[in-house]
Amino acid sequence: MFIEKQYYKRQRIVLFILFIALFLFIGYHQFKEGIILWGDGFFHVQRILEIRYAFIHRELPNWLNFQTFFGMGQAINGMYPDISLYPLVLVTMFFSPSHQLAAINILIFTLTLIVTAISLYRRMRVDGLLSIYAAILYSCSGYSLYETVREFQPGVGIIFIFSFPIGFLIKDILTSERFNFKLAIRFTLLITLIMYSHLLSMVVLGLIIFSGYIYLIIIRKFNWYSLVNLFVGGLISILTSLPILYRYFIISSSNIMSPFGQGNIKASSFANMINGVQWDARETLSSLVLIIGVIIFTFWNSRQSNRLLKLGLIELYILLLCTNIFPWRLFNRFPFINNLQYTPWRFGIWLSVIPIIALIVCFQDNQTIKGKLLYILAIISIAMSYVIANDTFKIVQTRLQTENIRVMTTVKSFYGSKELNVLNWAEKPDYFPKVTNVVDSKENMTNSRLNEIHHQLIVVGNEKIGISKESINNGVVIIPHKTVTSSDGKVQLPVLGYKSLKYNISSFNHNRLNYGIDKEGYLFIKTRKIQKNVPIEVRFTNPIIYKILVVFSLTALLCTLIVNFNEVLKLESTKIDRSSDELWVFRT
Repeated sequence: MFIEKQYYKRQRIVLFILFIALFLFIGYHQFKEGIILWGDGFFHVQRILEIRYAFIHRELPNWLNFQTFFGMGQAINGMYPDISLYPLVLVTMFFSPSHQLAAINILIFTLTLIVTAISLYRRMRVDGLLSIYAAILYSCSGYSLYETVREFQPGVGIIFIFSFPIGFLIKDILTSERFNFKLAIRFTLLITLIMYSHLLSMVVLGLIIFSGYIYLIIIRKFNWYSLVNLFVGGLISILTSLPILYRYFIISSSNIMSPFGQGNIKASSFANMINGVQWDARETLSSLVLIIGVIIFTFWNSRQSNRLLKLGLIELYILLLCTNIFPWRLFNRFPFINNLQYTPWRFGIWLSVIPIIALIVCFQDNQTIKGKLLYILAIISIAMSYVIANDTFKIVQTRLQTENIRVMTTVKSFYGSKELNVLNWAEKPDYFPKVTNVVDSKENMTNSRLNEIHHQLIVVGNEKIGISKESINNGVVIIPHKTVTSSDGKVQLPVLGYKSLKYNISSFNHNRLNYGIDKEGYLFIKTRKIQKNVPIEVRFTNPIIYKILVVFSLTALLCTLIVNFNEVLKLESTKIDRSSDELWVFRT
């Protein structure tokens, strides 16, 4: 017994040292060199920089982007959920911008491990040490590792932190056999988390829950109380999500461009899902998943056959949703669902959840083998994470360093080639006013529109006037380089206009100017003359009702958290038997 205890103690020490070494290695490189800027990472970095700017000025982030994205007043902030990012930005405000982004990235990685370990420990009766092993497997592979070292995607990353609690809660909702207000409250928290982070994940959640109900109807296990719990939780979540819903509705009523890929859902082939296997997979199977599959088949537990088969079917179904075998074309006209773009991006990131659960179930009756296997796999995961991180840091050159942040947050009228090498990832037509000459047939911005963004000018009739432009709090200042008279009394400004929003445009001595929105989607001021070097200020401030809704919804969220926390304390104090909470699969 003494020798066995010493063995497990050495295991813990070795694993702890290796993981801390990996943590410090990734942290050192990202703090020293900046996080890697790749893919949508450019996009999300600028969103966080906008939040940081707002917090420095003790405000809520503006719906419109005036500090980044060329200072065009694009409605990216308003249309992309960001409230779940606020706590992470707040607790890292003492860092410089580049270090703050690295800290947020490391925080998401760390929280993924902690929440996964706690969830497995509490809900699957896994030994504390083994739950940590399993959490390391999950965090150091698949999408978690990909997001940490390759592509910064904090919105989805925050949802990913709670992968296992989300999976367990979906099961609880689907199989509930009576009205359970506490369960409805937990479902409220789930919806709120997603609404505050990434709207398309709501579509994914809806499709998975709907599929679960279809399954229950087929096997005649459907219970109406399940829908009641779902409905009550959803109803309360409307209260906690009002700020997101309100700003989404207001901006959308301006008649804006459709999201990228709307009405054209694409999927991978089954062969690509298999051939594209890699350790840090984002949209295919992870190598770890295949290793776990081989282990389960090799050490098949006949006593758990029913559960393992069901888990296998769930995994196969998620894999199917990533492929073109599923009839996605039928959903191209369905609202919201037709925004899924590329299904492996939406479902592929969850392919590692079920295998971890299946591995624990397979060795439920043999703690010794389970412990040794999880330990070995955890060591392999850490080693693979180090190799992948090291290779990525060596190969990828574009990093979020101080100079790149300066380029992203410097609003001006003319952008040179060096600046555009950084900013070309910010050329997104997302949620532009719906006008002509914005995107081409491939949904990329047209060259003429890009030229207008890169070289911003005031337009008076057929004449184009050079300007200076810089950002201010909640807006921009435009300084004409020439005095011009307008024959029709209209002067076009290089700022996008949304019909449902109210702007404040003023000139010298803060005299307010009347304005309109032209057919190209730009604001224009109604004046006969603009003076050389006389500033024109364009401002938009969030509506007062929005600020009220934020306070109301966060208060409602706090109440739901208190209710849920009290229930957790009651469960702990009364030591309720967790055997009734089998959360691996649907009951037979």
